[in-house]
Amino acid sequence: MLLGRNPDRLYVKAVTLLGTEGEAEGRKAFKLFLKAAMAGHAESQFYVASMYHTGTCTDQDADAAFMWYTRAAEQGVPDAQVNLGTCYEDGFGTMEDPAEAFRWYSAAAEQGHAIALNNMGNIFETGKNGEKDPRKAFECYIRSADKGYDTAQFNTGRCYAEGIGTEVSLRSAAEWYDKAAKQGNMYAQNNLATFYLEGRGVAKSYEKAFELFTESAKQGFPYAFMGLGQMYENGYHVKRSIDDAIKWYTKASTSGCIEAEECLERIGGKNNGISGE
Repeated sequence: MLLGRNPDRLYVKAVTLLGTEGEAEGRKAFKLFLKAAMAGHAESQFYVASMYHTGTCTDQDADAAFMWYTRAAEQGVPDAQVNLGTCYEDGFGTMEDPAEAFRWYSAAAEQGHAIALNNMGNIFETGKNGEKDPRKAFECYIRSADKGYDTAQFNTGRCYAEGIGTEVSLRSAAEWYDKAAKQGNMYAQNNLATFYLEGRGVAKSYEKAFELFTESAKQGFPYAFMGLGQMYENGYHVKRSIDDAIKWYTKASTSGCIEAEECLERIGGKNNGISGE
């Protein structure tokens, strides 16, 4: 039939099936993507790679994912180039190779891919490629941030806050954290909450700090748990409650926040075993 001979039609049918609910339909979609991919259809190759990568509607297979990402990336699919770069960076389906990771991120960045730019910034910042360059890291982050990528907006804010590749500007840091926070970035929400709590780069506001810590905590960020503990311990915007402070510090501690353990030790001594206020 014509459908079996036309990769574009196979791809459209597969996308339609993937958009419906049900494991059976998803597996049918995978088979159609695979058939189109074997015929050289670039977008289908990317879908096959992604499904092998995550184990969606097929068994997870790192080697197969890497192979299909490579084929799609070589045809210029920017998402495939980014994911192939990640495979090289993380050693997924291949040996770790930061140089190859950077090469593929660069290829995607040339097509304006925001995530690729952010990932390049991370490599420049950490020096994974043997070239630690904070200035280039900041340039990559802010180019990605300008495209609306929330992780890059957070990283740009962090650069301004810590003076990474640029001069310290707490006001600029707060502005970028705010952009990322509004997109639901839990790290930015937490950092901006801390700014409002301490009055750094913004006017002090316990109300806004509490709101942002709460939003970040809803996503499970341990340092946001600790922030809420601090607010309850000190009665910032909420009625002071040692019980609630202990609850949030304990949650932070069990989530791996070492600083929260110190807070629990301190608050236990302060409370002398008496629960709440």
